[in-house]
This record gives sequence, C-alpha cells and structure tokens, in this order.
Amino acid sequence: MLATLRGKAVKLLRRIWSALILPFLLAFFSNILLGIALWLPLLWPLFPLLGLLNVLGLGPKFYQWLANNRIIVPNGRMCEEGLCDLQKK
Repeated sequence: MLATLRGKAVKLLRRIWSALILPFLLAFFSNILLGIALWLPLLWPLFPLLGLLNVLGLGPKFYQWLANNRIIVPNGRMCEEGLCDLQKK
C-alpha cells in the first residue's frame, strides 16, 4: 500500500512540475536571454529577434532548444587531464 501511495505521489509531483513549474522557469530564462542580449553589444543584433520570439510565445521553446544543444567549453584543468575536446551536452 505504501508503494502505491508513493507511486501516486511521484506521478502527481511530475504532473505539477511539467504543468506549472517548468513553463514558468522556461519563460523566466527566455527573458534572461533577452536581458543578456541587451547588455552585451555583440548580441545587440539578436535583441529584436529574441524580443519577437518572446512576444510570440516562442521564447521558452527557443531557450529549451538552446539548452539542449549547448556545447561545454572545457576549462584549463580538463585540458591538463587530456579531456580538452568540446563536448555536446
């Protein structure tokens, strides 16, 4: 009985996370991308595009794509250990 209750609680928490918390976080991080683009002159050309994506509601989807396709740049310590290649996360 305890395992059944635990399983139901886990399913409920997953539904709450995917329905309420995750969309809020993705929208928050897409707005942070917009702020970074405004702050860094090199990214100023991307600011209108990022703003348009946020207005159209596609900002969170773009952030999710960016997070899934990021490349981890190794630090100096990794290069000393022979792990210097760029790794896609």
